[in-house]
Amino acid sequence: MMINTALDADIFCAKYVGDGRAAADPLVRETVNECQQILVTEGDWKGLVQKIRMQVSNNSFALPYNIETVLKVYHDDGHHHSPSRVWSMGYELLDGGPGPLRGEYDHEWVDLIDLGDNWPIMFPIGNTKRPLIALSTHADDAGVNMLIRGRDDLSMDISPVTPGENVMIQQWKGGVEGTLTTTGIAPTTNSFVEIDLVKKPVTKGYVSLFAYQSSDHAMWFLGKYHPQQTQPAFRRYKLSGRDSAVVDDSLVMLVKMRYVPVVDDTDVLTIQNLPALRVMCQSVHARNMGDTGNALTKQADAIRMLDQQLKSAHPETNEFDVQMTNSFGDLPRLF
Repeated sequence: MMINTALDADIFCAKYVGDGRAAADPLVRETVNECQQILVTEGDWKGLVQKIRMQVSNNSFALPYNIETVLKVYHDDGHHHSPSRVWSMGYELLDGGPGPLRGEYDHEWVDLIDLGDNWPIMFPIGNTKRPLIALSTHADDAGVNMLIRGRDDLSMDISPVTPGENVMIQQWKGGVEGTLTTTGIAPTTNSFVEIDLVKKPVTKGYVSLFAYQSSDHAMWFLGKYHPQQTQPAFRRYKLSGRDSAVVDDSLVMLVKMRYVPVVDDTDVLTIQNLPALRVMCQSVHARNMGDTGNALTKQADAIRMLDQQLKSAHPETNEFDVQMTNSFGDLPRLF
């Protein structure tokens, strides 16, 4: 077994893209990405489910850009060691449920509550409007603009005619993240309370976005963007039963990876099954030619290959899992 990269897929799939292409043809990479995007939504295929550990400060966090969602979670704060529940965005609206969680100590159970996907920043600005600054680890990014669309403290769009405002990327001092010369900082002209969109060019380094206070140079971390991210989106979660001062929550999570397009030849494929990608390339071509029936047949073949690969890689075990739907409470009390 080997880890398959973008170049491997290009070589393997090229003659099945359209009427046949050379591996270096940009259409091959474009089609491979389209195939991956379709197949990722069809199941939790081999390699799509991973186990990660995160240290959570305060009571909320954002998943890394390449993770779609949390499937299961185990909470370990040094005192309690137990599986926790992952609740949907409708958790507070359940019939007989907890209702709106207004305070920081919402209830005694330490669970995850989904706050939704497609957040352009990892953490909220807060109730006070603030200007923004962007900082990169690479000198070549200095002077490049990224567009920020958002709203002020009256929920009015920032510069609605433009729309939004460009923030000029600056470099950390010497390229060392966390080191900054306070002279010459160029924050945005407008102050933001909400951010709706970050449109960033491909950069050489990682770019971090901060809310900024010029009077004392205080900075509030909002998000950090991979060089290839151009319209970033994150999924946020709230940790219930915790206030904003807890800094020692450790979470072990089973997560599903997000589709991320491959760009460089050495980028790892999201779908680690070259034959399935090849058949899916045929499906895409059939759909483009108007042959919907053949397209669906080929797509079903690709899904079958992925299903067989998953069964082979993860044979059945004696595990037994109980999940409660539309309920809350301490599961052990039920037995």
